[in-house]
Amino acid sequence: MHRRLTAVIAAAVAAPVPAQFVEPTTLIHNWPGESANDQFGFINRNLGDLDLDGINDIGVGVPARDEAGTDAGKAYVYSGATGVLIRSHLGPTPGIGFGYEMGGVGDLNAYGYPDFAISSLTNGGRSNPQRGRVYVIAGDPEPLCAADCDANAILNADDLDCYVAAFLATNLIDADCDTNGLLNLDDIGCFVETYLSGCG
Repeated sequence: MHRRLTAVIAAAVAAPVPAQFVEPTTLIHNWPGESANDQFGFINRNLGDLDLDGINDIGVGVPARDEAGTDAGKAYVYSGATGVLIRSHLGPTPGIGFGYEMGGVGDLNAYGYPDFAISSLTNGGRSNPQRGRVYVIAGDPEPLCAADCDANAILNADDLDCYVAAFLATNLIDADCDTNGLLNLDDIGCFVETYLSGCG
């Protein structure tokens, strides 16, 4: 009898116990990290209402994430309303600690969505690598491809109007289809080809 009781007590002590708050707490969201030692939740920031649902969304920095290389880092954006992952961004270079800091910066490109900044501990360069770097990310939805000019995940005549207006306004963000930093007839050909292929 004593042996059985001792075994039951030992098993109960060894079993993992869910984390408990000392004070009364209402948990709204709870997001786990993807892997050990990635420093998920190193920082958490209010980025503004990226999905335009009336509730501010949350940025989570993970500077030690190894998905894109050792300590390349990663940043996540979660819906403040539902808790679902809206988007994520991998560090562009191993070892930079991308996601060391994040913050909302307002609607810099005047597209109607709040933009945000993500910083890294280093800049990934050989010269003065400890300088760090700040990346400003557009908060508007990611386009399907270069032909989705209005970035609404639908290809239609509105994209044609959007592209013509962007090209005439020399808007490199929306009109530089081949992403070479120049606007010329090649960009028009690139847009038409991409549009006709349906982003295929």
